[in-house]
Amino acid sequence: YQWQVNGVNVGANSATLNSVTLQNGDQVSCRLNGGAGCNSSVPVVSNIIYVLREAPVVPGVAITASAANPLCQGASVTFTAQPTNGGTTPVYQWKVNGQNVGTNSPTYTTSTLSNNQVVTCQMTSSAACVSAPWNLIWSDEFNETSLDPTKWTPELGASGWGNNEWQNYTASSNNIQFGDGQLHIVARNDGPQGLQYSSARLITKNKFSFKYGRVSGRLQLPLGQGIWPAFWMLGANIDQVPWPSCGEIDIMEHINNETKIYGTTHWSNGGWTYNTGSIVTPVTGFHEYTVEWDSLSVRFFMDGSQYHQHMINSANGSLDEFTKPFFLLLNVAVGGNWPGYPDASTVFPVQMDVDYVRVWQRNAAVGSATAVSNAISVLVSQPQTWYRDLDGDGYGNLVNSLEACTQPAGYVSGSTDCNDASASVNPGVSESCTTAVDDNCNGQVNEGCCTGAPAVPAAINGPNGVCRNSTGNMFTAPAVAGATSYLWTLPTGATGTSTTNSITLSFGSTYSTGNLSVRAVGPCGTSAAFTRSVAAFTAVPTSPTTITGPTVNVCAGSTQTFSCSAVATATTYQWTAPTNATIVSGQGTQTVTIAFASNFGANGSILVRSQNCFGLSSNRSLLVYNIPAIPGTISGAANNVCPGTQSYSVIAVPGASSYLWTAPTNATITAGQGTANVTVSFASAFVSGSLTLRAVSTCGQSAVRSLTVSKSPTTTAVISGPSSNLCGGGQFTYTIAAVNGAVTYNWTAPAGCTIASSNLNTAAINVPSTFTTGTLSVACVNSCGGSITRTLALTRLPATPASITGPASVCPSQVGVNFTTPAVAGVTNTWTVPTGGTITAGQNTASMTCTWGIAAGSVTVRGVNACGQSATRSKALTLLTCMEEQEGFGLDAERLSVYPNPNQGQFVIESQWPGEFELLNAVGQVVDRFSLGAESGLSYEVKDLSAGVYFVRELHEHGGLKRVVVAR
Repeated sequence: YQWQVNGVNVGANSATLNSVTLQNGDQVSCRLNGGAGCNSSVPVVSNIIYVLREAPVVPGVAITASAANPLCQGASVTFTAQPTNGGTTPVYQWKVNGQNVGTNSPTYTTSTLSNNQVVTCQMTSSAACVSAPWNLIWSDEFNETSLDPTKWTPELGASGWGNNEWQNYTASSNNIQFGDGQLHIVARNDGPQGLQYSSARLITKNKFSFKYGRVSGRLQLPLGQGIWPAFWMLGANIDQVPWPSCGEIDIMEHINNETKIYGTTHWSNGGWTYNTGSIVTPVTGFHEYTVEWDSLSVRFFMDGSQYHQHMINSANGSLDEFTKPFFLLLNVAVGGNWPGYPDASTVFPVQMDVDYVRVWQRNAAVGSATAVSNAISVLVSQPQTWYRDLDGDGYGNLVNSLEACTQPAGYVSGSTDCNDASASVNPGVSESCTTAVDDNCNGQVNEGCCTGAPAVPAAINGPNGVCRNSTGNMFTAPAVAGATSYLWTLPTGATGTSTTNSITLSFGSTYSTGNLSVRAVGPCGTSAAFTRSVAAFTAVPTSPTTITGPTVNVCAGSTQTFSCSAVATATTYQWTAPTNATIVSGQGTQTVTIAFASNFGANGSILVRSQNCFGLSSNRSLLVYNIPAIPGTISGAANNVCPGTQSYSVIAVPGASSYLWTAPTNATITAGQGTANVTVSFASAFVSGSLTLRAVSTCGQSAVRSLTVSKSPTTTAVISGPSSNLCGGGQFTYTIAAVNGAVTYNWTAPAGCTIASSNLNTAAINVPSTFTTGTLSVACVNSCGGSITRTLALTRLPATPASITGPASVCPSQVGVNFTTPAVAGVTNTWTVPTGGTITAGQNTASMTCTWGIAAGSVTVRGVNACGQSATRSKALTLLTCMEEQEGFGLDAERLSVYPNPNQGQFVIESQWPGEFELLNAVGQVVDRFSLGAESGLSYEVKDLSAGVYFVRELHEHGGLKRVVVAR
């Protein structure tokens, strides 16, 4: 005999073959060669037996108890075994504290257990094929801060990896990151053209590989179009045997935004062959992805649930690839033939989070058919005595009891009820003075009864006033010793009931102020009443009279408390904090806590209003300062400050603890620095400068207050007198206001002119007829020698017209457009209008009327006297797209009239017939609507219109437009 396994000779020349090494799918056959008596030397080949190996199983057993811990002493309890992979006839051995008890039964019943004894069960399985437990052989928990180089290698490159992928795999910390005990593989869109997408691919090749076992990874996956995360394995012989002949096991693959996970095997069977399965499930969040691989099959799990299996056998050609070692891979691909490619919806970066990767194998040598259950540690409680509670008052009686570990229905633990037939008699009640019964079970009857009526309640607390049609108004009296109830008397219009010392009332729509009373009631009588008034609110409350709290040194970043005075008719108070401050607590009450933020300004106002059902009062405000306010005006000499000393002061600033003064150049503060009063010494070189002051507090400094000081007199006012139109000459008088500190005034006439007379700040100047232009000046002189000069330019020509008054826009070809300029004695005015326009009246006067052309432009005017003309004053006008006057039914001179027209913005519209009318501006916008008729009369006055063109329109299907010109 020649035995063969998969065509390979095995065994000796024997009629039998014994083997424990056969694998799933092996083919066993036997060749018989001719022996004695045989007529042929041709061997005979037997049938082929295909070996199928049963998958090994791991036995287990769990036990439960029929009663929950703790058990009652002496009570019976049954323990039940629940086997896993126990076979058809498992054997059970029960143990208490490790000692054998019971019989070969899946249950064990006993009533003799003691406290802290431990019950277990050992089961021996009758299953034919028992497997060893899993043994962890390799793992990475990713608790480091960088990749473990003894376990993983980053693969590098952007070759497309056989799938036309777009990513460039790197070893950069941008793509391989650690945190929170996890590995993060990050794909980014951050690279140059051609290497736009970066990611990472990690492998254990040449560092760890294994044959058969259980592989698990806990991962959280990214989503997005073109995103392809994977957790997978490749044959460790890939460098010698090309893919797919090396084999591939995809533990987990996910693409795009699908709600589906794929598990796949790849191998060669005359070409690339694969077997894939999937599970539809939400994929967000962490999940455990697992493969169990042995000589029979590859099984795929998600969170412990199997969803796919690949059988390893020669029939599908996958026997060779999946019986050799494999290594592990983790990666996130971007794009590829299967998922497609990123688009505008894909948001980068994306990352796959890996909590751990673990690999287990079974050790066949330690396989066992015996399993030990969980242990149940017994707690045993002792029974106690319970007493029957016949009257249900929570107290039992000694005469009726039983023993039990838990409270039986109708029984209580106390036995102090002296009368279990009456629920009103028990140790928990007060002694009643109206019966001859020992109500409180203390052995006495009616002890301490009827010594007198209770005391009068001391007060009634509650709101000072109430709103009509209100509910939920609570009033409370302090408890009175010996009172068993309270008797309330309500004011008319109030409703509510109570026998306690608290009552909630509602008040009707007609409630007026009335009295609320309460009496204390005891077993021996009723007290006198305490009465108080309850006002009815009839108006908005007054404002609180005051707000108390700090007003200065309210520093940014601090928290302060403020209170307002009580308002008798208020039910609540509404507070408003300053800008950059917040009410922390107390809103609605008289006292609030306010937090002032770091950006709280120099000061701010705290506001409070009282409120009741009629509304809110006006605000009461309190100004609080962070840093002090800017000091007020500095008092002291500002001009005529000669060398020597001067005193300066400021009114005290709220919140200021000191003052910081700064002297001008060539001056020194000689006394008072830090106070509100200083002495400044001015040197001979002093001319002018600024004396400055800041108020200082613990919170900071105020803004600067300054005073300009000078040794010269104060600046003079303008010189009053004619400055233009001096044509023909003559004597003219000029004046300036008296200057404080000036001793004298030095006048200087323009060239060619003479000073006829001067009296300090007034001078008469002779101007010759030949005068053209010049400058008149005056200097103010004081005791310091300082002088300030004021000048006035003189000319014989008219001054430029001061202004042009008239419309800013006109209609094409508009007539009666009026412009005016202030009249000047002895001066005429020359007007011009743009090309196409015509001056119809007023040339050479202060008021000109024209007919406009068809283009925008400017109106100009010059002043003219016998000596010449002034510079030009101009006014630019825009051109409107205007409506035109049109005739309509009744809109003629006899039917409707407007007067005066043109006008100065005030005119009368008069109609012979009633109707509805509109007044429109030149571009058709409605300015006014009015009616003319019996009630309103047949005339309507319009006032205060600005310059322009307007139209009156009758609101009638045949109505027309009548033009009105306003020329201010």
